[in-house]
Amino acid sequence: MNSQIKAFVLVIVLASCVDRIDTDHDAFAQGDFLVEGYISDQPGPYTIRLAQPTDLESNVLASVPVSARKVTIMDDAGESEDLATVEPGLYITSANGIRGQVGRKYHVRIELLTGEVFESAPELLRPVGDVLDVRAEFVSDKPLTGPTEYGFNVTMDAENEEGFVRWRFTGTYMVETFPELKQHPECSLIPAPAPCSGQVWDRETLRLIYVGECTCCFCWVDDTDAKPNLSDERIVTNGRYQDVPIGYVPFDRWRFHFFKYMIKVEQMSLTEEAFAFWKIIRDQKEATSDLFQPAFGRLKTNFTSANSPRNAIGFFYATAIRDQVLFLSADDATLPVPPFDLDNRSLCIFQKECDLAWVNASRTPPKEWE
Repeated sequence: MNSQIKAFVLVIVLASCVDRIDTDHDAFAQGDFLVEGYISDQPGPYTIRLAQPTDLESNVLASVPVSARKVTIMDDAGESEDLATVEPGLYITSANGIRGQVGRKYHVRIELLTGEVFESAPELLRPVGDVLDVRAEFVSDKPLTGPTEYGFNVTMDAENEEGFVRWRFTGTYMVETFPELKQHPECSLIPAPAPCSGQVWDRETLRLIYVGECTCCFCWVDDTDAKPNLSDERIVTNGRYQDVPIGYVPFDRWRFHFFKYMIKVEQMSLTEEAFAFWKIIRDQKEATSDLFQPAFGRLKTNFTSANSPRNAIGFFYATAIRDQVLFLSADDATLPVPPFDLDNRSLCIFQKECDLAWVNASRTPPKEWE
């Protein structure tokens, strides 16, 4: 496998969806399902995901969506909103719907198609301080084997007077694919441009005809935390956290091909119970790299049911969020961006729609993208 394809596969493996709960099989019993979601003081929409593992004996924790008859977010002041179904297992509030307010308590009620009902315990939305500064330093590292690796160490300063916090890192970069070159079946001799490519194949002239703008050629891909970053590992001085390591950005052809990389660091308030949940997630992730660490047991959950023996695994929480954005340029490095080994147009993977070729990719740029 050539170095370009190896690098692409590595990027795919490292990518993941923002705030997904990733844990081991020991967290689940037969029939249990996973709940992911939160509400914040930032504008919505907010999403709730429901999924169930398909094979507890497998080495891969695959899952299938869990359908619900009704999913509702409620607060202690009488406000509530029924979430709309985007697809089975994915539920979303309206953009101008319910929004978290500091000092209020929130919980979610889930009614499955079977009539089983699960409710989370009320979670207080606590205030949070500001992210004061985010910075990046270009560094190099020479492993025992292989070439020297280059990238940016990202650190931050923040303030928070009291309570528990989580820091969330998201890095975003732009990618390009060539769906007008798509063939049917893949890599055959019969052109079949994707409808979103803005081009069609004319069988009479045997050429591509432009019919409109491509809406799936450019995507924005997110890098996310390898594990939750929590405040218990950092010393706070007079309400300030300083020089907190928050992420690493590899300097490679994928992330800096368009010479621009966006870093977003968020500081999120947590209750003691929510903090304990994310600490278990962090400890599990750290334990997987240490053969001498014991396996952790079942995940903490704040869901109960009065009419079902099954468990809803997860933690619906409320959080205040403050963030800061930093843009990196290829000019911030002391080296030029590495060139591609091959013309990406010739690789089948890059002849797909961009959000199908890349994991955790969106056709819409983040609102902060300039």
